[in-house]
Amino acid sequence: FERCRAGEPTMRDVLLPYLQVFPARSSKNSTKGPFVAAKGGHNAEMHNHNDVGSFIAYSNTEPLLIDIGFATYNAKTFSNRRYELTNCRSAFHNVPLINGIEQIKGKEHKAKDVKYNKTGSYTSFALNIEDAYPNTAEVDKWRRTIRLNRGKNIVVTEDFKLRKFVKPTEIVLVCYGEPKIKIDGEIELNSETGNHFICYDSKMLTPAVERIDITDPAVVDTWSKKPLYRIRLKLNTHQLKGTIRYSIR
Repeated sequence: FERCRAGEPTMRDVLLPYLQVFPARSSKNSTKGPFVAAKGGHNAEMHNHNDVGSFIAYSNTEPLLIDIGFATYNAKTFSNRRYELTNCRSAFHNVPLINGIEQIKGKEHKAKDVKYNKTGSYTSFALNIEDAYPNTAEVDKWRRTIRLNRGKNIVVTEDFKLRKFVKPTEIVLVCYGEPKIKIDGEIELNSETGNHFICYDSKMLTPAVERIDITDPAVVDTWSKKPLYRIRLKLNTHQLKGTIRYSIR
């Protein structure tokens, strides 16, 4: 048999249609530049977290926006209180809190109209996530499009239509290390390899940063004992229909 060198399967981009999982990077066989991965699926998957439409973002293999991941299993993990756990709640994943409401469990709470597109200069993943939320979220449509502009940035577009305003909607973004609000429209992400920012429309969104207090050893060890933070981009308007756009670069 011919010997083969072991290596990471660094495909440029791909969609796993059954799982609705989408990873994408700037170029094949390279870890340089921005990387994004996102998921659709439903909220009754094995070892589920309520995270339909969530995504993560890296740059040059460094984590910027993350998924907290697994925590130490306990009795609550396998009980009807599972979604009280921080790492399982959608409030601590990179998804919106629509009218202040989190996603809920169940196979019927799922993504739909999932689309994948790619060219030489960009790739994109789009999906509707309104069905992941209960009726109390008062949402008719929430279409999220995640676009990787190869070698440049990641742009997220949120097209929404609400039935009524209940309380401010927020976009949650979980970060590795402490982000800093430097100027209106720009949040500096913690980075050891270069300057990375979230850029947003300050007329439409107001940011807040808070530390996530998790002492679970599995989570702490996964992230090398570096603290995790949550950015909350609050929608300033009471309008029921519109588009939100922000980028990670």
